[in-house]
Amino acid sequence: MDFRSITCWTLSRYCSWVVDEARDLYFEQTLKGLLVRVLDGNKRVQEAACSAFATVEEEGGDFIAPYLSDILQTLVQAFGIYQAKNLLILYDAVGTLANSVGNALSQPAYVQVLMPPLMEKWQRLGNDDKELFPLLECVSSVASAMGIAFLPYCEPVYTRCITLITQSLHQSVEAQQRPNEVEMPDKDFVFLCDAIASWSTPKPELKEMFSRILNGFRNQVGIENWTAFTAQFPPPLRERLAAQYNV
Repeated sequence: MDFRSITCWTLSRYCSWVVDEARDLYFEQTLKGLLVRVLDGNKRVQEAACSAFATVEEEGGDFIAPYLSDILQTLVQAFGIYQAKNLLILYDAVGTLANSVGNALSQPAYVQVLMPPLMEKWQRLGNDDKELFPLLECVSSVASAMGIAFLPYCEPVYTRCITLITQSLHQSVEAQQRPNEVEMPDKDFVFLCDAIASWSTPKPELKEMFSRILNGFRNQVGIENWTAFTAQFPPPLRERLAAQYNV
């Protein structure tokens, strides 16, 4: 294995110690060193560095906020060079960043740097692309962190989520009618519902559309089947759907 990959992995094991006990000595040095390797030309080094950096984000929390400019510039560059599995790791790193720094990500300069490449990916991927759900999870974290600053990007994301949920609901009906031929899309449906229900600022017409879709499906399959279907949802999701969408 490449020495650089091993070094990144080793640094990730010491992140907790660096943050808790050696922040003044090694935190900035560790963070910036990993950012350099995130853009390494070797795919294995990219993977190790990006994974290690996500660990730094988790351990560092809001301590990484002062470095957001450098971090975002690096991650945005990575969008242009990462492929396949490494893109999934990159999405996770961006989502972890959003969860760690929270509303600090809502500054206009940061929004302008991060959102264009995210939306470019979002628009380019097909509905059946295996990257789409990891990207949606990333975008959901970013939306929660940015709050109202995400509003200009909310409609295309929200609308597509509704399209995906509609497809999942149709597949669910087919699965009930032809259980030996069609599988129930439970995981995708739960994930999409959870992503949408976590957003507090959708435009009213989009929220109304989602409410109509869910209520229409519930009426179509009947209360008993709907109850059995939603029993798999985590309790917080069931509560949010009931409160926000009356289902």
